[in-house]
Amino acid sequence: MRKIIIIIFTCQFLLSACDDKKNTQIIPEPSTTTLTLKINYTYKGQALELNDKSYVNKALDTFTISNFVHYLSNVTLTNAQNEKYNLANYNLCYAEYPSTNTITLQGVKMDNWKNMSFLVGVDTIRNHTGAQTGDLSPSKSMYWNWNTGYIFVRFKGKLSNGNNIGLDVGGDDNLVSQSFDLSKYNMNKSNVTITLEMDLNEMFENPQTYDFKVDATSIHTSTQPEAAKIKANMVDMAKIVSVQ
Repeated sequence: MRKIIIIIFTCQFLLSACDDKKNTQIIPEPSTTTLTLKINYTYKGQALELNDKSYVNKALDTFTISNFVHYLSNVTLTNAQNEKYNLANYNLCYAEYPSTNTITLQGVKMDNWKNMSFLVGVDTIRNHTGAQTGDLSPSKSMYWNWNTGYIFVRFKGKLSNGNNIGLDVGGDDNLVSQSFDLSKYNMNKSNVTITLEMDLNEMFENPQTYDFKVDATSIHTSTQPEAAKIKANMVDMAKIVSVQ
């Protein structure tokens, strides 16, 4: 009789243990992350001040800056196996409006990403798709209706002699791609914030000196040689400040 009781108790214990295992919720590791890009605009490393502060470039031109707008699109991550993951984003960033300088990209695949790149502008396919929606809407005033394409970068200001500066840079040949090494950062976590510094002084030097006394103060076509000059200078315009 005692043996029978022991056997019954043992069976009840095993059944209870099985039920406990069934009721235990296994929480899987997150497979996606939220990637946030924060952009700080500067001039020669100092925080950008619109309208009031005077700036000097390498050619010794003195000017104020009233407006800086640009597209940041196609954030692409690359892992150790050289597999690329394009987030297919199209964001219009205004130095004037801080809310547009934080780009939040959700549902990003988690991986130990080694490289990040993005376009300052709009890729060739979307650049010639015609009028679109969201930040690519013509209502944003960054679309050349007469030329079927987008203005990638807009810079406005005024020289010390009173002449206005209006630089609208666009066209497939003037599309800027920037790449950043992420190998020293931990990217394989649930939330990642990358803070970038974008220095507007880089538009006017390295490798080519832009001189408003010689070069155009107004650019409104993709074929103007000054547009290519600015494009060449902008390839190292942004740098990573921190990754958290």
